[in-house]
Amino acid sequence: MESLIPVTVEYDATTGNPLPPAVVNTWRLSVGTSLFVIDILADGSWRPAYIAPKRLGGWTMDVLPNMPPTLVDIAPSVRTWARQYGANVTNRRTPARRFPAQTASSNRTPE
Repeated sequence: MESLIPVTVEYDATTGNPLPPAVVNTWRLSVGTSLFVIDILADGSWRPAYIAPKRLGGWTMDVLPNMPPTLVDIAPSVRTWARQYGANVTNRRTPARRFPAQTASSNRTPE
């Protein structure tokens, strides 16, 4: 089935190879006691990763296979995919990261 999502492919200026699609949004998903991070890519596909505790402390992230682009809203597809891990699916979209503009103003005071 052909995707109806318009896809813009960017290319590396030095090699001419296509660049991977950019991450446009990141979701935190919990299913029961399992935690996932879902990167939503510019081409409509999404990349899930499982977050697991390490035995001696800390966390590890296991990236799972990319999921193909969906024809419509991605959220129902992500919820359907997550139900294989449990029935209680909670999705939190993380806010977009905003970086302050670099300015050469000398009248800024340290915070």
